[in-house]
Amino acid sequence: MAYNAATNLLGKEKLSMFEDVILQDGRKLGDHPDIVRMFVGLAEQIGEDSLLGEPTELIMTPAQAKQELKDLMRPGTPYTDGQHPEHDAYVQKVQELFKAAS
Repeated sequence: MAYNAATNLLGKEKLSMFEDVILQDGRKLGDHPDIVRMFVGLAEQIGEDSLLGEPTELIMTPAQAKQELKDLMRPGTPYTDGQHPEHDAYVQKVQELFKAAS
């Protein structure tokens, strides 16, 4: 959980500092018990469910949702053609995006 919290909060690029920084006693920063305890505490605050596995959905900003709405609803797309085989999927996606945009 501590590793997942560190990765979640810092990203993999910045996480390398815990391997690169060597303490005076020869331990890596990431091996120091207080650092590990800190990330365990953060993991508990964040919640175990949000740290396990890969995210199942991407989070988008309202501005991104509005832009995608424009793209999906423009003339000539399956959204505007009720006979298109993908029409229902586009309608569902547009409804989801309206929620995200608000």
